[in-house]
Amino acid sequence: MLVTKLEILRELEQDDALLLLIPSNEYNSVVLENIRQLAKEPVCYVTLNKTFASLKETFEQNDINTKNIVFVDAISQNIKKVPKQTKGCYYVSAPNALTEMAIAIVKVLRHNFKYLVFDSISSLLVYQKNAPAAKFTSSIVNNTKANKAKAVFYAIKSAEHEKILNDIGMFVDRVVDLSK
Repeated sequence: MLVTKLEILRELEQDDALLLLIPSNEYNSVVLENIRQLAKEPVCYVTLNKTFASLKETFEQNDINTKNIVFVDAISQNIKKVPKQTKGCYYVSAPNALTEMAIAIVKVLRHNFKYLVFDSISSLLVYQKNAPAAKFTSSIVNNTKANKAKAVFYAIKSAEHEKILNDIGMFVDRVVDLSK
């Protein structure tokens, strides 16, 4: 079952934090469809796998309003020289800089953002061991709720990460498996 644009908003009306398990072949289309709907309100978009410039270009090419999106980019500083902050983006030094990333996320959420999109838990697991990744996710869920925002965490469904995704699933309100 694919969560459509209308369903993601309905899901977030019922639950404050979702973990979406997405088949790899549907990942990009799910991300685009969800952000298209969510971006009607202020969104903090955390990226660990694509740069701010790349995402912004992709979103704009797909007629997605990026004016309501502030990015937290944990990739760009690894591949090129960028400032700590630009209009619409906070740069984090690396995907494994969890404290720095958490500080940037909280800075953004304090400005009355309605949604946090975390792209993705699968990428986080490339840079972090399971226990720190789970603790970090728990902290982000708690900070999101404390700031009265709703959170969507993406993960590619894989047997390799099944146990940790089950563990992380304990910190969100609901896990939605889009492969079923």
